[in-house]
Amino acid sequence: MQLQEPAPRPGCCPEKEPAMPGACPAAPEPQGIWLQDLQDDFLISFYSYLASHPPSAMDPEYSILFFSKYDARKLLASLTLFSQRFSQVPLSLEWSLIFMNGLWERMLRVPGIETPPVLLQWLREGLEPFLLHPEIFGCLRAKNVSCEEFQLLVAALDGIYSQLPVEDQRNIYIGIKHFLSQDGSSQKCYSEAIPILNSTAWFRNYLGSFLEHSTVEDLLLFWDEPTLQKFARDAENLELVGKLTLLRETGQFYTELLSSAPALPLSSLPDRLICYLSPGAMRHLSREELLEVAQRLGRSCPWPEGTAGGTLAPQVAASLVKNLEDLSPEVLAALGQAALGLSVSQIQSSIPEESLGAALPALASVRGWSPEQSRAIVNKLLSSGYQILDGQSLAELGTLVAGLNSSTLRRVAPEVVLEAIQLPAFAQHIDPLPSALKTILVEKVSSRVGHPSELVKLIPSALASYIPKALLVFGEEKPNVQDLNDKPWTRDQAAMFFADVVKAEPDFSRLSQSVLQGFTCAAASAVGDERFRELAKEMRKKNVRLGLEQKVPGTQLKEEDAEVLGWLVCELGGQHIRSSGGSLLKALSRCGSFLPEQGEAIRDVLSSGNTTFGPPAAWSAFTLSELSGLIPVLDHSILQQIPKKALTTWLRNFSWDSPVSREELATIIRELLPRRHKREDAGCPAGKEITEEVLDNVLMPTDYTPEQLRACLRNASLESHFSQIFSYPFNVPQLAVLKDYLDERYPEGYPENLLPNLGDLLDLITPENISNWRLSSADSLAAFLSNKGLSNSQASAAIKRYVELGNALNATALNAIGTEFLCLLNATELEAIDPQSLKLVSLDPSACSQETKNILYQKAKKAFSDQHHLPAYYELILPYLEGAPAADLKALSRDNVNMNVSTFVALRRDSLMLLTPREVQGLLGLNLPELAQWQYRAPVRDWIQLQKQSELDKLHIGLTGGTQEGYINLVTPKFPGIPQILCSESQDLPIPVPWAWLLNI
Repeated sequence: MQLQEPAPRPGCCPEKEPAMPGACPAAPEPQGIWLQDLQDDFLISFYSYLASHPPSAMDPEYSILFFSKYDARKLLASLTLFSQRFSQVPLSLEWSLIFMNGLWERMLRVPGIETPPVLLQWLREGLEPFLLHPEIFGCLRAKNVSCEEFQLLVAALDGIYSQLPVEDQRNIYIGIKHFLSQDGSSQKCYSEAIPILNSTAWFRNYLGSFLEHSTVEDLLLFWDEPTLQKFARDAENLELVGKLTLLRETGQFYTELLSSAPALPLSSLPDRLICYLSPGAMRHLSREELLEVAQRLGRSCPWPEGTAGGTLAPQVAASLVKNLEDLSPEVLAALGQAALGLSVSQIQSSIPEESLGAALPALASVRGWSPEQSRAIVNKLLSSGYQILDGQSLAELGTLVAGLNSSTLRRVAPEVVLEAIQLPAFAQHIDPLPSALKTILVEKVSSRVGHPSELVKLIPSALASYIPKALLVFGEEKPNVQDLNDKPWTRDQAAMFFADVVKAEPDFSRLSQSVLQGFTCAAASAVGDERFRELAKEMRKKNVRLGLEQKVPGTQLKEEDAEVLGWLVCELGGQHIRSSGGSLLKALSRCGSFLPEQGEAIRDVLSSGNTTFGPPAAWSAFTLSELSGLIPVLDHSILQQIPKKALTTWLRNFSWDSPVSREELATIIRELLPRRHKREDAGCPAGKEITEEVLDNVLMPTDYTPEQLRACLRNASLESHFSQIFSYPFNVPQLAVLKDYLDERYPEGYPENLLPNLGDLLDLITPENISNWRLSSADSLAAFLSNKGLSNSQASAAIKRYVELGNALNATALNAIGTEFLCLLNATELEAIDPQSLKLVSLDPSACSQETKNILYQKAKKAFSDQHHLPAYYELILPYLEGAPAADLKALSRDNVNMNVSTFVALRRDSLMLLTPREVQGLLGLNLPELAQWQYRAPVRDWIQLQKQSELDKLHIGLTGGTQEGYINLVTPKFPGIPQILCSESQDLPIPVPWAWLLNI
């Protein structure tokens, strides 16, 4: 629902002369026979009638008399039934206003209504559905509800706050806010001069838990800062805030109210507010006080799992650590999670090597180290003499393992890695490791494990998907099904052992979804018809996706349909999305990513304004919070309509917890950046110094013009923030300044820890720049090629430079090049590949030139030659088959491989043309009937014309167009005087030829 400021509704309190206090308004004439002879459960009976009539069917004042006729107990019981029955189909706003007009007056006459239990009962069991319209609170204001009555109402609503959905909480908050600020200049239920209104527990009394939805702008709308500071320090308010999760900006503001002069002792702050402390609040604290704050930070604040930026805690910790002069082992241990505030420069220059080693057990348990921090700590440990000699010493690095660079890990003995992965203290920290380190760990383990079953058993789940599929060929060895079930496999991996599993496992219901996804026709056909049906049944139960036509007729869907479809909503096409209006938006917001067609449809629906969210120009920060999953598809035409205030409030309070990536956030923040900049003086302006706190703020680009950025970078170091700084939404002039900064600092090439994090800076990096870099290791190449949005020319320049420097295209380099850039390799580079490296990588050369396919096929054939006799050989060689010569395809036709027709038609043309119908039958197996669908398209059409029709008939799939007995296909020669009996794409004529003449040819 779009959360907008409610406007006064004349339907609630009509503009008539006010009645005398306590008097009932005169009853107007009955407006229809439908108001007579109602039973005790009249609301349920009445609902369908009310919903189909306009609100004008009942005079607002008549509702007061209408509800006053009924016994309070029976009315409450009827309201309870009504709320339960129709909770999912609420009355319209107009009917809610009319009902509330009468129900409120009736409720005020209930004995004991001024006590919380009675009022809570009425709210919880009867009135709650009506209060979900913010406009209702405007009605209460118009009815002159007193502050005392309103305080009771807020207390009762606070009692059910935790049971309300977030959207309902926000709606009620909007109503409370409207009640308290509707007429602006009048008092808002606080006055020092009035005894019953002089309580400073204003947040507790009039906002309660709904304070969680207050923005800083809201608080300043209620009161000025001096008054808010007075409220902030009230003991009851502090107790309340200590239990709430305030909006990020609101939490910072509230904490500043407490820590500004006269500052409240930090010991008096609720633990949750410790998470928002400003640098100034810790400037004069003693060491003991700082360490006490550090402990509270660790206990009470959310901490990032990766780079700092999604939470304020690391920034607070950084301010805290700066005030510590002593970084002894005892202090480092006492910091706990707050050690995340250590800067790279502090690690490198302020911590003695012996202190770092002594504090390793504590530092190794800290979660969320940035790549720069963990690398700095590990490098300093190693340079101080720390050695990784056994599994225990590797495991002792704990969360710092990610700080090992690839070359260091490669030097670790395989036996050490094998021992470490079996230690829980090490295995629990594997999942967040970079892919390059995971690949090396698998290589180390596999080099010391001789059998696939042993490898599967030993390898941790976090490394399972990194096992090369060539190492998952069981051959004569029987697989342990339970070990396979326990690991998360990719489809390609599972296909390697699927045939072995279905033979070994009598009960298919025991197979995991991860294993079942390796289904192949060849493996399934070998188990027999009855077992195949059992397998198909289990596949449907665990893995088969139903088509949309089996659940939804038509294209117009409701929210209920979306609930039934579940994740299938994410596969709906643009027509479904458009036809369904806004009913699918909430479900779609959980999808994560969209196809271009889906994104366009979502934009059309949102732009129309015909949704519960309203037009973009009316969106608030709360609207953006509800739509956060759809924000990546918003384009400039939509973003420019959203109020800048809404965008800014959302960025400061909600974006940190949204699924939106930094790159997607950049699109939004650029809408807030000025389009033009004034040229300024060369010096860094006061207050613009680039500090750690500035570098941790994703909104940093909004604070600097290009000239200011250039001036302020002169005395700044970005090295400890490489993992995040270039994901910030800098505009092109700002990026140019940053590139100049890097080029001056690193003339021979950027540091390896920057290479995978170049972000938008990539647009300014030319192949000429790259040709001068020192890409001296496969890790450096892998780091650079991992950037999203890398162009072919940039990738080609990097690969060329890497090879020019004498580096080998080993498994690490090939994994980095991957399928995306494989086709950029020239013949010389391809020939230099060691065939054994192909066992450790997954490549797909299908988009490459035929020359590339031919070279890689021969390399792959050699790499997998020792497995040629096994059924899994086909799955291994499959990606490279488009380069296979005819002789190898003929041999493969005898192995019952059940080749897909899509694979068959992509084979080398000259090889395919030399295959006989019987050999084609051997290759396709169960898929042979599908060949008929291709008989009029190249290359199948051309192959058919080279075959005898009598041989084609033996396939029994209806192929026609082959050569009849006594006929031959002659192709018009490309060169005069040279007859050709070859297949042509377009010129082929069947001509009857006497056999004698044919023999003469």
